Amino acid sequence: MTLPSPPAAGRSGLDTVTSTPSLWRIWHPSRNASSADQPRTFGPLSRFDPHPPGPPAEHPDHVVWYGATGFDVSALEVFNRGGTIAEVCPRWRGSLVAVHSSTRLFPLDDPSACAEVGATTSLGEEDVASYRVTQQWGRFFHASPGVDGVRHLACRAVDRNGVATGLLREGLLGDIDSQNRLIDDALWPPFMAIMDAVGVASIQISPGACGRCRT
Repeated sequence: MTLPSPPAAGRSGLDTVTSTPSLWRIWHPSRNASSADQPRTFGPLSRFDPHPPGPPAEHPDHVVWYGATGFDVSALEVFNRGGTIAEVCPRWRGSLVAVHSSTRLFPLDDPSACAEVGATTSLGEEDVASYRVTQQWGRFFHASPGVDGVRHLACRAVDRNGVATGLLREGLLGDIDSQNRLIDDALWPPFMAIMDAVGVASIQISPGACGRCRT
């Protein structure tokens, strides 16, 4: 489908909502993220990345951090990408990260709020081939005073009304409330059940067989 383009410039006074007190993040350590609470300055890469257009590069003044309200939504956003097998090495982590109570999000999961700026909930729920337009929206919200991020429908968990969050500012995250390896007993059984429900088998692999570990 054709997604709408954002207004030409950021706007002040947009209606926002508060973030949930904490968000789940499933992540793999990399050169762009060494901890669960580290926003990414390298981009644009993903859906609502606010980094300037062009080839991905370091942009210290443009950050993004993605999380989800539920562990299941975070798992599906990361691993439910059209394949039938989720390969998990020991370096994958599941982290519950606190979010400051003053964090204000534009609710892209609310059709009425979307209409305020000419947006649509499809910006989050459509599994688009190109993020060109959604990244334009990320830049729009980054340029809008009083907006710290976006709350949006999670495209890979729409069937369970999954909601995800993209934070677009520094200093919004607090403590890491809990953290385990995905293969640990605390997370592996529920992770397998979540993936099995969408027809994806979960297997554990060694770091030597993990493509992310080799990059």
